[in-house]
Amino acid sequence: MTDSTINTPDNQNPSHSTILSHDEWEIRARKAGLKQVQLASLAGISPNTVYRAFAGHWNNGDVPGYLKAIIMAWEIMNEDQKKEWRENIASQTS
Repeated sequence: MTDSTINTPDNQNPSHSTILSHDEWEIRARKAGLKQVQLASLAGISPNTVYRAFAGHWNNGDVPGYLKAIIMAWEIMNEDQKKEWRENIASQTS
């Protein structure tokens, strides 16, 4: 199976259960304001790894859970929370 069932915000209904493909996760990331390079930085992986995840190269075509979690968190965080997360990541890598 190349899709996963999760609870996601769908049409303003956060409890609506949907099935998302790896392409839909990429769209969700973009809508949340995450480019592949930014998502890679937050996850501590290379941008190429994010690209491959969105292309369905692993987990039977499914996006890894840790990337899904980051995307979902980014969707619900306000700008101050996002800034704090980016600063925490930057301080760990310097």
